[in-house]
Amino acid sequence: MYDCKSLRLLFVSSPATARGIKALEVHGDLTFAASGAVVHRFKRGKQVGQLGPLAANISHLLVVGDMLFVHSIDGAVVGFDVKTSEELLRVDLAGCGVTAKGSRAAAKLTAWVHPQSYLNKLLLGDEEGSLFILNVRSGKCVHRFAPLGASVTAIAQSPAVDVVAVGLMDGRIIVRNIKFDETLLEFTQHDGSVTDLSFRTDNTSVLASGSSNGGVYVWNLEEERLIASMPQAHDSHVCTTTFLQGEPILLTSGADNAVKMWIFDQDDGSARLLRMRNGHSAPPTRVRYYSQHTLLSAGQDRSFRIFSTIQDQQSREMSQGRVEKKAKTLDKKSQELKLNPVVDFAACRQREKDWCNVLTCHHDDNRAYTWRYKNAVLGKHVLRPPPLDYQAAHKAAVGEDGPKVDPFKRVPGRLPGQVVDFVPRVRSKGAPQLHETTHAKVLSPPAPPHPRARQSSRTVILLDRDSRR
Repeated sequence: MYDCKSLRLLFVSSPATARGIKALEVHGDLTFAASGAVVHRFKRGKQVGQLGPLAANISHLLVVGDMLFVHSIDGAVVGFDVKTSEELLRVDLAGCGVTAKGSRAAAKLTAWVHPQSYLNKLLLGDEEGSLFILNVRSGKCVHRFAPLGASVTAIAQSPAVDVVAVGLMDGRIIVRNIKFDETLLEFTQHDGSVTDLSFRTDNTSVLASGSSNGGVYVWNLEEERLIASMPQAHDSHVCTTTFLQGEPILLTSGADNAVKMWIFDQDDGSARLLRMRNGHSAPPTRVRYYSQHTLLSAGQDRSFRIFSTIQDQQSREMSQGRVEKKAKTLDKKSQELKLNPVVDFAACRQREKDWCNVLTCHHDDNRAYTWRYKNAVLGKHVLRPPPLDYQAAHKAAVGEDGPKVDPFKRVPGRLPGQVVDFVPRVRSKGAPQLHETTHAKVLSPPAPPHPRARQSSRTVILLDRDSRR
């Protein structure tokens, strides 16, 4: 859990859930996390109870007032009291009419929301593009809207009553009035499917959307146009986009293991990055202690990071230059312009303020790179090995007057790569082509052969190319 004012780490849940967390909801100082078929209940980072288990795995959570709604993949919606954890209601979607098109099976929900001023009702969206209004008290489907032509991926309630925004798999964003069942606005996001939506609530008609390719886009509802685009806000798909209540601040989280805070204070209505907390977006390959409370970590995402075990604000990535600026200019992801993944590294704390004190070697790169830990930047010096002198290496291996390596790989009576004396072919002007001859040699005296053993191939043979034809 983080403090939204400064993105300061407050709590880490304990103990960890047995399975991955699928959905999260917050009510006051309580946090609900869906893991498998169980909802874990945390208070200030410590587990104080759990709800369930249900008959199937949980896919969605929603807090409305003092009630927590839980949806499982078997088509059941269960309501719990957030204070007492008592089960208050249970609705079967298939039995109440929330079914897939042309089937009696329950619709596969992909998003839901509680419309403002709609008592005891939920707005549901499924993977076939249909919207439903469900009365959870009576257990009946009040209304079924016409399909929108693509799977519903996100639903957001606007500050205006009866108006919601619906995000679709094909990138369309539809602002609809659910009371009169009509479309008010429609936008198209050309950067993948819509992953999440959020309305700005500080008396500004602005809608933010996240994409499956890592972009964040801001739409002006009064002018009906795009006013800001951040196509590389995250290195992977955007999970959530949420405006803080009454503030021009947008929080986004992505599958790249990053949480970012954007503030809208530019004259053109665009946003700038205010704060960020992130880690490795791919599994780490090497982690070592640099000091008692500091870790150095390298990952498959081509990043080299510093982690503090005391204050998360001191954790940061070692800079590799103006990678972000170059990525925007070349229209590429910043990860593509970074150094290859680190294979191993070494560091020394002595006189760390005087020079680069960290050394790294990288995959598929014969150079070693220096880093300055004090400034968390890549050093100026790159250590390159000297060019290989093949003749000197050969003399060091077999001697100056030693034999040469057989250029022929497969010759009857001789092993591949056997050391031989090589007589190069000589041809004078106007003379016929002379053939080269190789003399196989035994480097060490062979052991006397056994009478019944086969004759060894390590014998002295005179070979001529004409005889092998």
